Amino acid sequence: MLLPKPLALRSQYLQKLQGRTYGVLSGVDNNDVEDDGDQHEEEEFEFSEVLVHQMIHTIEFELGAVSNTASYLRLWALSYLLSCTVVDAIFSVSNIPGLLSSK
Repeated sequence: MLLPKPLALRSQYLQKLQGRTYGVLSGVDNNDVEDDGDQHEEEEFEFSEVLVHQMIHTIEFELGAVSNTASYLRLWALSYLLSCTVVDAIFSVSNIPGLLSSK
């Protein structure tokens, strides 16, 4: 999604400039609306700004994935260590070592 999203947004912006897309129609005609003199200008599309913003989101996603993977591996290692410790404790407390050493 690093490049496709900014390219899609740019394409939408260019289509809007050419008048090929239509906005949502409201129930009010433009002639009926009184203007206070405020002109609502469309913001110019800055591809570099959108690309940097998308890079930041991509990096955040990747860091989150790495963090989740590291947490999972840490839990897996702790559970493995705990199971080994429990098995050693049971083995040392039980009579199994004496059974294995006697002939």
